[in-house]
Amino acid sequence: MTSKLPNLARRYIGGVAAHPDLLAIVGPDLAVSHGQLAEASLRLALGLHDRGMGPGSTIAVRTADPVMALASLFATALVGARWIFAHGNLLGTDRLALDMVLDDASLPTPPPVPATALDESWFAARSVAPGTALPFAGFKSDDDIWMISQTSGTTGTPKLVGL
Repeated sequence: MTSKLPNLARRYIGGVAAHPDLLAIVGPDLAVSHGQLAEASLRLALGLHDRGMGPGSTIAVRTADPVMALASLFATALVGARWIFAHGNLLGTDRLALDMVLDDASLPTPPPVPATALDESWFAARSVAPGTALPFAGFKSDDDIWMISQTSGTTGTPKLVGL
């Protein structure tokens, strides 16, 4: 199937150029512009691509940082991978095959499974000439799952839902 809709993350990144200084995320001690969020998303996507992640990969993210959560969601969409928040009831089980678990160490407990440290090295500046095409194609179809969510589990084990 040929994709008719642009990748959500590509659409976001492209739209940021018009107003990069507008605030995207605001909190008590936090103010992140759309430009900063887009840059973090692109750098994280390049890091995922460098580590072999792409279409068909499933990436779980452990973070308490809303900027990291959103940047990782956009980054996985850019490379065409599936994103899921790494709930404790998911890690270390056979409920979902994970290709990578990213952990930024912002949660109070260590991950129950081996995880890749999501640290400053992922966001190091890269020299890329203006106008250079991104090295990843993203999703192959409008039907590709870009995010996996869980139900509340009030009637038993939380169900996984592909979006």
